[in-house]
Amino acid sequence: MSGNHQHRLLQPPSLDFSSYNRNEHLKLEDHPIPPALSTPSSYILLKDHRDDPFQGHSPPSMPFYKTYSLSFWAYLPNDDVRLRIDLHSMTSKKRLMFQIWSKCCYSYPGNRDSYDRNQFHAKPGTSLPEHQTWFHVLCEYDESTYVGSLYINGQKVEWEDEGRRTIVAEEYHKVRDPSVHLFCLGNAVIRLADVRMLPFLLIREEIDAINEGKCSFDQIQVESLIKDKVLSTPQT
Repeated sequence: MSGNHQHRLLQPPSLDFSSYNRNEHLKLEDHPIPPALSTPSSYILLKDHRDDPFQGHSPPSMPFYKTYSLSFWAYLPNDDVRLRIDLHSMTSKKRLMFQIWSKCCYSYPGNRDSYDRNQFHAKPGTSLPEHQTWFHVLCEYDESTYVGSLYINGQKVEWEDEGRRTIVAEEYHKVRDPSVHLFCLGNAVIRLADVRMLPFLLIREEIDAINEGKCSFDQIQVESLIKDKVLSTPQT
């Protein structure tokens, strides 16, 4: 079982953005990819899409799967930069948007022309990313429920409205047949590393292995993590 899960994490490999060259002139010596995340073709640079809509988002070559897990490490250079994840339905006007920054995390479900009418924020206790620190993002979409979910550093984000009422994702975060794009909002460049689009939902042990290892998928040892947890669990 564990060996099968280890194998599926490595297939497919990290996305190859080498043909999407338009942002490579940007200088990022002040926040390089950590060695543990440095894998060939594993990074992409995002700058504010409002300044340049053709360069501010992920490439259009992102693979499409009915059910998927989009996993990557991200680096926000300051408190003013936000990372946006858009799930656009290809069969309707429905859209779900997640926005991540060091001060808060938001979701905006709705139609493409009115998504800003609904705004939910992460509940207190959510592990928000710190700027100038690499953190892990996992966006999952389950075709069986049509629901999009967000994880930050291995923690699933739970949502509430302005009145502190808990939001049920199965009711508000539904969108059918979505493509996914990544955007930068702010005055600096966001760097992503080890970007993976996987055609399945990750199990809890895989999510833990990614975050506890703080490394690229190529270096994750899922079977060791599962074995350690089994051996450390009290037997009855």
